[in-house]
Amino acid sequence: MKITRRKIRSIIREMLINEGVMTVQQVPYGGTSIELDGEYVGVGQMIRSLLDAGDDDIFYAPQGVSAESLSKLLKQDKENAQGPIEGWDASVFSDYYNVDIDRVVRLYARMGNHSVEEKEYTEEW
Repeated sequence: MKITRRKIRSIIREMLINEGVMTVQQVPYGGTSIELDGEYVGVGQMIRSLLDAGDDDIFYAPQGVSAESLSKLLKQDKENAQGPIEGWDASVFSDYYNVDIDRVVRLYARMGNHSVEEKEYTEEW
């Protein structure tokens, strides 16, 4: 099989476009499981990365921006007895802080040039 320059360029372009694959799976009781190339990524980690990058349009609000929700989230990040947001359960963000998890996944994927793959929940024992 002969590999042409066009094929090599196509392969390189594809590799540059997608840095990784994010697998998103909805789990029972409103939870979300997210993996990036097989490694678990917490919703809190993604939110922290987005906030550090200045991307704070992650809420259920017009244009995703809510100064009140952001203030509440950042306050609890500093004062919460459970520690910083990186260790919080995914459902806490949407239940108590008005965070749109789907929006967080899309923004994080875009920030890292990752493709997103939805995976249907299957119970594995």
